[in-house]
Amino acid sequence: MPLSSCMPLAPGSAAEVPLAALVSVSVGDGTLSEAVTATAAVVGENIRVRRAYIMAASGAGEALGHYMHGAVGPGLGRQAALVKVCNPGGATAEEAADGVELAAVVVANKVAMHVVAVMPRFLSSDHVPTEVVAAEMDFLKAQTENSGKPANIVEKIVSGRMAKFHEEFCLLNQKFVMDDSNTVSKWVKREPCSRLEVVEFVRVKVGEGIDVEDKDFAAEVAAAVAETSA
Repeated sequence: MPLSSCMPLAPGSAAEVPLAALVSVSVGDGTLSEAVTATAAVVGENIRVRRAYIMAASGAGEALGHYMHGAVGPGLGRQAALVKVCNPGGATAEEAADGVELAAVVVANKVAMHVVAVMPRFLSSDHVPTEVVAAEMDFLKAQTENSGKPANIVEKIVSGRMAKFHEEFCLLNQKFVMDDSNTVSKWVKREPCSRLEVVEFVRVKVGEGIDVEDKDFAAEVAAAVAETSA
């Protein structure tokens, strides 16, 4: 898995690996920390190990899918996603005969592509933290409180906009990027995977979450020219 940053995710995501344990992981003839130092020296960039996640398919009926975008080398890319799907109770004999176990991996891979493309923040509306819901509700109410509309109408407007919020940021509520006639939740339940559910996901992107200093390059060039001319 590429080492990069990730937006904060609610329960329903993979387990984050403690950084102290991560940097001591063996890579080739040394540690990950040593490999990062060596790579930074070669490419001339400030490279840091920031976050990594582990996801395991350990139960009956579970399958993992992945997708990497912007590959720069074997196993390395600029964005990636892991997705776990589950067929509760495992596949029946009939489902196994229909190839549902292999189909589940294909489905998980495609959902991982969706995760990279659409960038959901939460698994479902049930996984949105209460403080996020409260902040969004306050924001939406502030937008409509001076509209002059009756309170019951304002409540319906806010409720509708919260539904839009869930459609935008919750994976299972989003329109599936490969078939926008279905939500992700409905799409994964197509035959032969009629009982399949997405239960975990994580998305990572190189450099995401790092504050980048805004630079006025025109001013920098002008200052350099002035310094050279002095």
